[in-house]
Formats: sequence, C-alpha cells, structure tokens
Amino acid sequence: MNLRWLTSEEQSSSLSAAIPDTSGDARVASHGIEVLVALVIVLIALRYYYLNISLLIPLLAASVLFAAWILRDLSEHMRWRRKMLLKSYRRELRRGESVMINGELLRYDTELTTYVLTVGVVLTDIRILSNYTVRKESLSPISFVYTFGSICLGWFSLFGPFTTFLTVVQNIRGSRCESVAMIIDRGRFRQFLREEIASLEEEERRRQDVSS
Repeated sequence: MNLRWLTSEEQSSSLSAAIPDTSGDARVASHGIEVLVALVIVLIALRYYYLNISLLIPLLAASVLFAAWILRDLSEHMRWRRKMLLKSYRRELRRGESVMINGELLRYDTELTTYVLTVGVVLTDIRILSNYTVRKESLSPISFVYTFGSICLGWFSLFGPFTTFLTVVQNIRGSRCESVAMIIDRGRFRQFLREEIASLEEEERRRQDVSS
C-alpha cells in the first residue's frame, strides 16, 4: 500500500470532492444561537429597565457572553498560528526530523491535544479550545485550568450541567488528540482514504461479478 503525496494543485481539486466536512455548518448554527441569546439578553435588560429592576443579572450575562466571544476568537487565532508554524516545518517533519517549537520537541508522529473550556450563557454553551500542546499521561496545568474554568462557568445554560460534565471528563481523559501528521497533512490523508475506499469498493464489485 503506497501513499502518494499530492501536489498542491491536485490537493485543491481533490478536496472539493473529499468527504464533506460539516464543522463549518455546525459553527454557523452555533454562532446563530449565540446571537439569538445576545438579543434575548438585550430584551431582558430593556424589560428590567422599564420595570425599574436592577440590571445586574442581564449586564453580568452580557459581560460573560462578550468575554467568551473575545477569548474564543483569540484562542482560534493562536491555534491558527500554531498550525501555520507546524506547516512551515512540514518538510523536516516528513523526513522524520524533530523540531523545537515553543520549548516542545515535536516529530511527525507526536500526539498533540486540545483542552476545552465550556462557558454556559442562558441557552447556549460556548466552547473555547486551548492551543495545541503535547499530550501528557499525567494531568497537565493547562488541563487543570480549563477543567476548573468549565466547572465554574459551564453550568449557567439550559444544558450546562450535562455539557460541563462531558467537558470535565473529556479534559481529564486527555481531551481531543491528533498527531502532528494529521494537523499538517489532513487533506492528503483524507484523499488517500478516499482512494483506498474506492479501491476496496472496486475490488468488491469485481469479486461479486466473478461469483455471479
């Protein structure tokens, strides 16, 4: 079984036919719910204002929501920068060499993990992902921070207790793990997988034709 690396032109054309990725659609839906929650908070604040009720609760909810938005955007930018830095060493990593990035020694097969911070606000749960870090067997300080933060901030939504419980279990178990190879060459591995599936299907069709 040979793994053929595609050129950039082949990769861009093949990805359009690759297995569909629905993460973008899920992200749009999640952001839409968050905007709806923001509008609900504004309406509640206006209601409290006209009834001469203290605005502390809606202002607190709005502050948490906007702070979570900012933190999530910063986290996504940091993850993008780390991914681009890894891709800049793609040639060395593919050759089996080790590279030092932010004090961490990385190889092509090094497992990286991402921890999750869950913030519950009324009807939605905002998930903030940590930067890529080398997976460790013991509980790391980053895992502790994200787990403790989720315990403190994840309860205050409709499904907050359930989501918080899942986040805590996920972080304790090492959270979301993927190799450096998958991060920098995900598209090519997906294309290779499609080719292997197509080959197996063609072999199965031939076997059925011979048997019939």
